[in-house]
Amino acid sequence: MPNMRPTPTEYDLDQPWNRQPCDTEARWRCFLAYRDQPSPRSLRGASEALDGFDERTLRRYADADAWFERCAAFDRHLDAGLVAAVVDVLAESARDTAARHAKIAQDAAHVARSVVDGWLARLAAGEALDGWSPNDVRGMLKDMITIERLVRGEATERVHHGVEFDLSRLTLDEIETMRAIESKAGVLE
Repeated sequence: MPNMRPTPTEYDLDQPWNRQPCDTEARWRCFLAYRDQPSPRSLRGASEALDGFDERTLRRYADADAWFERCAAFDRHLDAGLVAAVVDVLAESARDTAARHAKIAQDAAHVARSVVDGWLARLAAGEALDGWSPNDVRGMLKDMITIERLVRGEATERVHHGVEFDLSRLTLDEIETMRAIESKAGVLE
């Protein structure tokens, strides 16, 4: 009798960890016992989960139905989902932090503005200034502007190395090496 099993080209290559045309009910049950084990997977573990199902038979199924490759794809799929979830949590945390910092910067700018308004009113009334010096307010305003620009992802200073470089032709490894050298030389603080 000719082999009626599907060829690997009939697999769902996008999600090979799902049931495939090659998976009869019995083979699917065996594959799940292997796939759903904690790492590291083993045919012995699958055999035990299947109440002592013959390991040699499991080996034949695994080889014929590409279990190892399918499970590797499954692991990559799970890892990608985990990484995406971590990135989402970190992005949400960063948004919350940025919003808090923006509020602090706005409040501080409001305080600085109130001080300046008070000074202007006192100067207009011919009174002397006491308390904060103009340099104190200037420093606070400068700091608040810097914080607000950082929160918005804007530049806070201009750095000029004296030479313009076209970095578009460098590889990421070359750029990382350049950054390491600049850091060691004290260019990057």
